[in-house]
Amino acid sequence: MRVAALVVLAMLFLVFTLLRQARDPHKTELCSKPEKMPKQEKMALPRRLERQRFFRESVDATQPTLKELLALDSQFNPALHTVTAILNHWSRTTICRQLDALRAQTAPPTHIWVCLFNSPRAEGIAEAVAAYNDSRVSLITGEHNFKYFGRFQLALAAKTAFVLVLDDDMIPGPRFLSVLLHVATAPAQRPSLLGAIGWLLPRPAVRPRGNGGADVRFASYRALANNSGGLYVPDGAYDLLVERLLEVDYLCSLWFGRTEWFGLLWREPPPTFATGEDFHLSHMLRKHAGVPSRVLPVLFDDRSVWGDTEHALAYGRYSTGGKATIALRDSLWWNALLGGDAPHWAAQRPLPERTLLALVDGPDHAAALAPLLRPLTASKELTALIVFSGGARGECAALAPAVGLPPKACADWQLRALDMRLGADVPDAPAAAAAAAAKPKAE
Repeated sequence: MRVAALVVLAMLFLVFTLLRQARDPHKTELCSKPEKMPKQEKMALPRRLERQRFFRESVDATQPTLKELLALDSQFNPALHTVTAILNHWSRTTICRQLDALRAQTAPPTHIWVCLFNSPRAEGIAEAVAAYNDSRVSLITGEHNFKYFGRFQLALAAKTAFVLVLDDDMIPGPRFLSVLLHVATAPAQRPSLLGAIGWLLPRPAVRPRGNGGADVRFASYRALANNSGGLYVPDGAYDLLVERLLEVDYLCSLWFGRTEWFGLLWREPPPTFATGEDFHLSHMLRKHAGVPSRVLPVLFDDRSVWGDTEHALAYGRYSTGGKATIALRDSLWWNALLGGDAPHWAAQRPLPERTLLALVDGPDHAAALAPLLRPLTASKELTALIVFSGGARGECAALAPAVGLPPKACADWQLRALDMRLGADVPDAPAAAAAAAAKPKAE
């Protein structure tokens, strides 16, 4: 009898173990083998130093560190300041790591929505999600590939005060969401779209042209072959660390903000649905609500507050790679400037308080306005900045006498001649890129 009882107990234990394993999401195909971490190379020292110099010029030393942010008074109330976290999965095997990370937050999200839009791994991901048996986790599937924008459309349906949208390569530390909520509800902090990674756009390059004129050109945001491009921060390849709250042009990979802000993504139709949701979101919030995009600083010895604990994962597998996609994304931010965007470097050279900006359409227009413009340019109490349409309408040095300024005014930025014909200073790459991206691959 005793032997029989022991056999029965052993069989029951085996069945129980098998059932437990069957319900364990980490035993599913997509979660059993962690994705191999790519190695993050270091750039050559001269290039690192040059990129670090550009980064230092973009940092506001008056902004707080994370310790200083956490020391601020905050109005965070867990009953009021609820969060919906939205994940978008396609082919990576990170679903379990993301769900584990979100469920382990010291200030956990109220809802976690997992989006599977025409994913080739939808069945396996759905199996892993179901195995958690967590009422907070919902699975949203669809046969149509909404790509990058679908998750932001879902944000409009959130009933929580805040929304957190994460790429599938973002694994936050357990205190990250509490840090976001603390900063977002601190009265001393300007309301901002917060994230863990961002882009600092490159400054324009001014190239001299004959007779004192100049052309203004914009580099690619991802000029990998030289130092002319923007900066992806933080970035271990250049030893770029975010030690203070940093305003960036665009957030990428992770976005946290008030739920109503995400509706502004649709204030203007996106130029394309192939890419650029990150650019468009920051652009719309900055333009229509005055909401800046900011990257949170971190404590480098404490990964619990990091929004991106596996940074090499995001760095090593850019989903926005490829010449056509990069060129298309370049066209998006170039056209955003034409549409009223204000890059971070524009605020670093503020105009004097008493400044006049005059746009003059060629020599005939200058001659007609001369009686008005000459006293203004001669004034010591007013800074007069004059922009000629330039190009086919004349060069800067030739136009300067018409408004009572010497040719050297062209060199000190008091007087500029820019070719302002539509498309004159934009390379042909965007058009070619748009054609190449007409049939974008699902990612």
